[in-house]
Amino acid sequence: PCAHQRLPVGIQGPLGVLHLGTLAAMLPVPIPAGTGRAAIDLPIPNAQALVGVSMYFQALHLSPSGVALSNCAGTRIE
Repeated sequence: PCAHQRLPVGIQGPLGVLHLGTLAAMLPVPIPAGTGRAAIDLPIPNAQALVGVSMYFQALHLSPSGVALSNCAGTRIE
């Protein structure tokens, strides 16, 4: 799972570990060749109800050499 954060389920498969939870969105994000890094800005509404909510992310990487799942990443809204 994500470092100190808990995820509901992790299933080992041929592409790596798939971390399952509520699928809220799928965002295609291009990763520049050779960098292995991507960034995305996610606007968070200024709503008190969101304080303390945890968000988790995982990428499915497609390349000429194959397909793989990334490690998971997570953050908490403060």
